[in-house]
Amino acid sequence: EPWAYATIRRQSDTWGFNELEQFLAIELAGMMPEYALTFSEFSFARDLLADAAERYEDAGAVPARLAIVYNDNINLSAQLWIFLRRIVYDGWPVTSAELFGDPAARAEFLASTQAEEILFINPTDAALQDRTRPLTAAGDALEAVLQQAGIEPREIRNARGAVAFRIYRFKIAE
Repeated sequence: EPWAYATIRRQSDTWGFNELEQFLAIELAGMMPEYALTFSEFSFARDLLADAAERYEDAGAVPARLAIVYNDNINLSAQLWIFLRRIVYDGWPVTSAELFGDPAARAEFLASTQAEEILFINPTDAALQDRTRPLTAAGDALEAVLQQAGIEPREIRNARGAVAFRIYRFKIAE
């Protein structure tokens, strides 16, 4: 760098985040979170959630007890855009695999969201993994448990055809 390649190359490559965004838009279409999460201590967040509730009502969305868990070993900008904005603007319950892997945090998350089903998103090496903190094994550990349970993932491929994300949808065990 800069003689062999430009710094922007790494950041502008086709990592599969656009394809993941399209998948989530389709997967969540027609649904609304039955129990929404928000940053309720902030009035603007309450206003955004009220706007979302109105949008959902106008669209005839069906309440769903679905929560999103993601492996946050990914680019921070992508994480904010794809996952965290779904909390702020749409009220979807979203948490990281790290928190979901902690029994106390998982119990609190499930109690507050009343989720009955989880959509777990795990990136592969084809997705940009430049997290500011050290990478964690929490997402891969959850994926191993799901694979042992025989749950088949759906694959999201980037524009180059490489599998960028594996997505598991499963019910919460009683």
